[in-house]
Amino acid sequence: METVNGQRVTRTELPCIDTDVDREQLRVYFSPDDELMPAPSVTTVKSLRVDPDKADALAGWRQRYDGKSQYCRPWYKDQKSFKANRGTLIHFKILNGLTNVCDTAPLGTSDDDTVTASGNSYYHSVGDSAWGREEYEAAYRLKKWSDHAPSANTDAISFHPRGNKYDGVHAWDQTLTDLEWSLTAFKEECLDKRRLADVTLRGLEEFVYNQEHGYGGQYDLLYETPDGELILSDLKTSSAIRFDHKLQSAAYVLAVESTHDITIDATEIIRIDPDSEAVAVERSPDWDRTLEGLGHQFLGLLDKSQHAYQATLDHAATQLREKYNTTSDDTT
Repeated sequence: METVNGQRVTRTELPCIDTDVDREQLRVYFSPDDELMPAPSVTTVKSLRVDPDKADALAGWRQRYDGKSQYCRPWYKDQKSFKANRGTLIHFKILNGLTNVCDTAPLGTSDDDTVTASGNSYYHSVGDSAWGREEYEAAYRLKKWSDHAPSANTDAISFHPRGNKYDGVHAWDQTLTDLEWSLTAFKEECLDKRRLADVTLRGLEEFVYNQEHGYGGQYDLLYETPDGELILSDLKTSSAIRFDHKLQSAAYVLAVESTHDITIDATEIIRIDPDSEAVAVERSPDWDRTLEGLGHQFLGLLDKSQHAYQATLDHAATQLREKYNTTSDDTT
């Protein structure tokens, strides 16, 4: 739970009841005070973008990793799950570590003089005391994937990847190896070379909600350079920096500027890929599209999403209003 412009904001995932949309769950941001109605997340909105090349590439990937042959490991669903859970932990470890090496000057009205990354979509006393619910569940799924954690099979979390292995290696063992490489690579490329070591952190993993247009999101990192530039940074563990990442950055700019009444000078994407052991950083001034143009494209998709998910959003508004009118529990 976070406060945005004086209003409590959180997020949850709800069953998608819109029959024309091929989607099981819909991630929404909302206020339990009913002042901010449920709104789709940035990721949910940009998933509606029609991209034939991307669709063909995904179809080919699924065909290559169809799980029908011993030579097709890992199965594409295993691959997707492993990388998503591993990415959650890499994000936390890197962003949480920044608070120890950078100056901090948080945005907003808080008197606190520190900025912390806590996986802050939930607060639960589980796992590592610094973890949020997402980090806990990511680590638990990866451990459950491994034969080293047989007791995990009694847990309520449903997660049963094939053969309890990922590409022939215990998933948790592989995750620990990848975490170590990612932290070292980030330190060498982004701290030792002074890219981030001299900056002032203004925000980490913060919820933002664009009230004018009606959508929400959670950016990774906002910092100020010694020259006074405000840079909005997104950390990716993907095999490449893609158009979707740039579109997401533009959406976050609109939301951050709306939330804090500030001007973002540039965005950047920091790619840390353990699979290829590659590190790359791209800033928006070097892209072939402007942030303004990308922002307009995102708002077009947002208009489409508000029609596509209308039934789910209307149902969510009713359900969440009933829930938070009858309970003071701030968790989702």
